[in-house]
Amino acid sequence: MSILAAEDGPCQRIGLATSPDLFQWTRYEKNPVYEGPSWTMWKTGVWADCRDGHVFEHDGKYYLFSNVRHKDGKGGVAIARSTDLKHWHDLGPAIRVEGMPESPVVFQHGGRFYLIVGSDVGACFMSDNIESNSWQRVAAF
Repeated sequence: MSILAAEDGPCQRIGLATSPDLFQWTRYEKNPVYEGPSWTMWKTGVWADCRDGHVFEHDGKYYLFSNVRHKDGKGGVAIARSTDLKHWHDLGPAIRVEGMPESPVVFQHGGRFYLIVGSDVGACFMSDNIESNSWQRVAAF
């Protein structure tokens, strides 16, 4: 079992820990494994959003969806891809919205992918391609 989550003061990053039983955890020695990509406002030493990582496995690859803030100040969800949970490749933004989305969750149904975010954004987005940078809003709540 693995988990991705980390915070370093005001600078949020994603780290990796593994557990054989969900009680004893070992942090990956090369944490963090992911931080805000260059198209975001992420910067070391200041408040920087890169949190609430959600990992979704599809076709032998892992996809990390995390809350970030675009350089223009709008909220968003970043997508990254990995084959080992340790090395991540930025795929760009899934969504860009007014407000700050929280706790992204992705699932697949009927051949499509759905991304749900909470907080003041409260919406569901859909895409036929998990690596898409243009998820369509299909519901608000």
